[in-house]
Amino acid sequence: MALLWTWRPRTAVYELIQKWGLKNHAGKAFTQMAVKDAWEQFRRAGLLVEHPRRPGYAQLHDNIRGQVYRELLTQHPIAQLRSALHRSANHDPSRSHYGWPLWEGADTIAILRLAVFSGAPISDLEAMQKEISGRNDWGTIFYAACMEAFDPVLMDRVTPEWRWRMATGALGNLCQRVDPERLPFFHWTMEQVKTGREVIPGPLRLQLAEVLLHRGEISQMVDVLKPIEKDAAADVLRAGIRIQQGQWAPAQAEMEAAVNPPTTKPGL
Repeated sequence: MALLWTWRPRTAVYELIQKWGLKNHAGKAFTQMAVKDAWEQFRRAGLLVEHPRRPGYAQLHDNIRGQVYRELLTQHPIAQLRSALHRSANHDPSRSHYGWPLWEGADTIAILRLAVFSGAPISDLEAMQKEISGRNDWGTIFYAACMEAFDPVLMDRVTPEWRWRMATGALGNLCQRVDPERLPFFHWTMEQVKTGREVIPGPLRLQLAEVLLHRGEISQMVDVLKPIEKDAAADVLRAGIRIQQGQWAPAQAEMEAAVNPPTTKPGL
């Protein structure tokens, strides 16, 4: 299952194969030796990235990781994938439990990723977030599961509300940390704006406009903000254009007006 997405030893892959019930070309169960040989072939072919501090742990190279995962979702029923993954992690969502039941972060990452990119409803994803956050650092789990090895094709599989949250978070991080790994989300979001297939929510438009402001792409920024009127955040961003143009006094006036709009006295 795309080698369980994140850093894993080959024993985890073997466990998944056993729970999935996969057979070799002779119709027999895969042995640990067969998995070991395949793992070595992947390594020699440069398809694996080995963990720098955990010997024996590796993950697929980002150049192929997203594509292979996409093919996985296309070629196998989601229910079958979910069942095999949950059983390999000894995870039974139907059982009552207090908080998130898994201690192993890698299992949590794999389960969350499958849920997100198989189109789980927003209610399920929010429930998972609440439970996972009680035991793990949500930002770390979310990044590893959903943001690494970005594949624009897979974004169509994500339930819309969650998809917009992913893009908004990625663009916010791009502004704050200038993280080039988030650039694919920027290009994807720009494509969504250009195609106009879906209504882009206001928070994502604002975050996209900020990225465009930092990039100096003013005309595109203005277009992105056109649907947002009488909004303080949008007005502050528009005032940012004045700053880039060196018009300090008008910029200050516009920002102050956005942050502290004039109030009308009662009775007037």
